[in-house]
Amino acid sequence: MTILHEIDQVVDVLKNMSDRGIKCNLLVGAGCSVTAGIPTASGIVDIIREKFPSIYNTVKDKTYANCMNALSPDERIDLIKGLVENSKLNITNIIISELLKRGFIHRILTPNFDNLLIKACSIVNEYPPIYDLAAYEEFQPEHIPEKCIFYLHGQFTGFKLMNTNKEVKKQADKLENLFRRLNERSVWIIVGYSGQNDALFKLLSQEPIYKNRLYWIGYNDQEPHEELRTQILKPKKYGFYIKGFDSDSFFWNLANKLGTFPPDFLLRPFTYIKTIIDQIVPYHLEQKADLNSVTNTIIQKAIDKYEKDPVLMGESYMKLGFYDKIIEMKEELLKKRKKVTVANAYFYKALKLHNEVEKNKSIEMYRQVIKLYEESNTLDPYHGCDNNIGNCFDDLADLENDKFNENLLESLSRYIIAIEKGGVQAYKNFKLSLEKYLEKHFKESELLEDVMEVDIEDDDPELIQKIYDWLNLLLSKNIKFNESKMEEYLYKYKSLLEEKQKQTA
Repeated sequence: MTILHEIDQVVDVLKNMSDRGIKCNLLVGAGCSVTAGIPTASGIVDIIREKFPSIYNTVKDKTYANCMNALSPDERIDLIKGLVENSKLNITNIIISELLKRGFIHRILTPNFDNLLIKACSIVNEYPPIYDLAAYEEFQPEHIPEKCIFYLHGQFTGFKLMNTNKEVKKQADKLENLFRRLNERSVWIIVGYSGQNDALFKLLSQEPIYKNRLYWIGYNDQEPHEELRTQILKPKKYGFYIKGFDSDSFFWNLANKLGTFPPDFLLRPFTYIKTIIDQIVPYHLEQKADLNSVTNTIIQKAIDKYEKDPVLMGESYMKLGFYDKIIEMKEELLKKRKKVTVANAYFYKALKLHNEVEKNKSIEMYRQVIKLYEESNTLDPYHGCDNNIGNCFDDLADLENDKFNENLLESLSRYIIAIEKGGVQAYKNFKLSLEKYLEKHFKESELLEDVMEVDIEDDDPELIQKIYDWLNLLLSKNIKFNESKMEEYLYKYKSLLEEKQKQTA
C-alpha cells in the first residue's frame, strides 16, 4: 500500500461517512488564505523585513516565530490586522463553508488568525460555533458541538494571538485534550498546513494509527518534508499524501466530485437574497407598507425575470461551467429551441470526465463518457463527438481483452463517421487504431514489417497523402481479416482519403 492517494479516495470516504457514523476534521493552514491576499509565514517574514528592517536585522534565526517575537505585542496585532482587513474571500473559503453546511465537514481547525471562514459561512447561511482557544482559560472538550470552528492560535480581533514559540508551546497542553476528543471516529483532511514545529503536528504524529484515515494535501507537486514523511505518512498508520493541487484547485475538484458546487448564492442569487430577507421580522414604517414585503416584491420580480428564464440561466451556467445545471433544465431549453446549448453541456461534461478517465482507466467511467457524448451527438450531430467516442473505444480495447476486436472495430467506425462530418484529427486516429489491431494480430508476420515501420507526424504537411500511401501499402499485402467489417472500413477509409486529396488539390 502506497502513501500516495488520489482525490477520488477522499471523495469515497466523505460520501460514506454518514453511514458509518464518523466525522471529518479539516485542518487548514496559511496556504488556504494565500489567494485571499494573506501571505504565508515566510511572506509575513518578508513584510517584517520591509517594514521593520532594523528590528529584522537583530533576529539571528529569522523564522516566523522569532521575527514575530522581535515585534511588540501591539505591533504583531496591527500587522496581522492590516493583512486580514485587506483580504477577500477565495474559492477555498466558499467551498469549505458549503461542505460544512452539507455535512461533509464537521470540525474546522486553523492556526490562521483571519476571519475568512466565518465570513464565508455567513454567506452560505451557516453559523457554526466559534472557539478561540487562545482566549479560553478552560475548555470542555466533552461539550463540542457537531459543527464548529477552532482558532488554535487566536483570532486577529481577539485579546490574544499565539505567534511566538513560547506562546504556542503554552497552548499545547490545552490542545491535547481537544485533540483526543476530536480524534474519536474521525477522518482528518489537512490542507495548506506545513505542520513544522507545531503542537498539533506533534499530536498527530504520536498517533499509532489513523483509524479512519488521514489525508495530507501537499502543495502542487512538492514532496512531503522529512518529518511529515517519517512520522505521519505511513501506509500502516493509514496516513496518505495527495499532491498535484493548490488549496483552491483541491477544494474546487473535491466540491465538484461531491456535487456541492455551486452554492445557492452563486446559482440563484436573487432567491438567495430572498432567503435572507425572510429571516427578518416584518416591520411597518409609520403606517406604511411592510419593509420586507416591498423588498420581496422587487426581489421576486428579479427572480421571475432572470432566474425563471431558462435561456438566460442556461447561458450563464454555460459561462460558469455548470453543465449539470443545464442538463437539469434540458426539457425547458429544448422547448425554447436551444438544442445546441444542451448539446454543449453534454459535450463539455463528457470532455471533462474524459480527461479524468484517461488517468484512472475506469471501464465503467469510459461507458459514462461515451453515453454523454452520444447525448450530445443526438442533439447536435456536427459537434465533433464521434472522434472522441472513437478514442474512448480505442482505450477500451486496451482495457477489455475479451472485447478487443469489438472495441477496435467500433473505434474505426466512429472515426469514419467523424471524417464524413469533416473531422480532421480522425484521419490520423483511424490509422493509429488500425495499427493497434495489426500489432495485436499480425505482430509476428514478416509480411507487414514494412507497414509497421511507417511513422507519420501529426503536423506533417503531407499527412493525408502519406496516410493514403501507407494504406495502399497495407492493402497490397492482401491480408485476410477475421472480421467481415474490417475490409469494408478500410476501403471506406481509402475513399475518404481520396476525397480529401481532391479537395486539397
